[in-house]
Amino acid sequence: MLATPPRNCALSGRLMPSGTISEIFAIFFPLTFGIAFLLRLTALRMDLSEPTANKPVSCMIAPDGLQHPQFTARRSNRSVHVVCSRQAISFCIANNRVGSLPAYARIPPNLTEQISHLLRVRILQELELLLAQLRARPKADILANPPIRRLSHLEWTKVQENRQIPWQDAIAVINVPPISNPTEPSMSPFPLPFDPEMEANASQPVATFYPVSRISALPTNFQYRDVLPSARVPLYNALGLFPHVAQRTAFHQSLSQAQSNLEASRSRKANNEEADNEEASCSPSDAYLLTSNSQTIKLVDMPALAIAMWRVYLYERSIVRD
Repeated sequence: MLATPPRNCALSGRLMPSGTISEIFAIFFPLTFGIAFLLRLTALRMDLSEPTANKPVSCMIAPDGLQHPQFTARRSNRSVHVVCSRQAISFCIANNRVGSLPAYARIPPNLTEQISHLLRVRILQELELLLAQLRARPKADILANPPIRRLSHLEWTKVQENRQIPWQDAIAVINVPPISNPTEPSMSPFPLPFDPEMEANASQPVATFYPVSRISALPTNFQYRDVLPSARVPLYNALGLFPHVAQRTAFHQSLSQAQSNLEASRSRKANNEEADNEEASCSPSDAYLLTSNSQTIKLVDMPALAIAMWRVYLYERSIVRD
């Protein structure tokens, strides 16, 4: 993240990488840990006619660069950067000003919801690109190092009981319960139709964190062995990650396609091997495991998907609750 281009934050005025661990929250929101990405906001002209003395330029502030560049190109307009937090954006709306953007640029009242929607669209876009990469890779390589796979019922039960992630290369676990009222999937950047359950789903936490059961390389007599924090992996809740049923349906279908590719690779093997243990032969659960290591990075860009989901957590987390 330190290699990302440096930008001035519109709230703190500090120069920092556009994706970094910063101290900005400690200034405006003291109860946070200060982990933040930056969001790019720009002023868009709503009327292309020439401004006059009686008719000033009609501009509206909108998010920019949240979608993947293969889907929507970033605008080259004048822009500012704000920390990736719903509460930080609400702070800007309450003050009716965003950094150095023109004062006559209007801030839409639904800016927070617009950003929230586009951050989730970015997840679906990253997942679609990841599926395209999987389809282009040798099936044997995918089978040997599956970046996405569905957990068995026994594996998922053990995770819930032990509250621990037993896979050393895990970067995320996603619980995707069955959709009671499936609808047409959507990854559109435009506003979605009304979903009566969206408000209740949005109140759920996006993610919780479980420690990873890793064998420490530190010697047993190392004095700070028990002081160093253990790694934690986010366990995402699909209801909080995608409150709208249309986006959640698209997310579920994409994960199912990734699992179908893995199962197809297994069926194409000349000699089917027996399961390594009883866990592999159990019925599938509703949870998916995302892994990243030196082998999977050669197949797909899994960190891009992990970062997209992490940004949603950062944006939606409740500072007071956390």
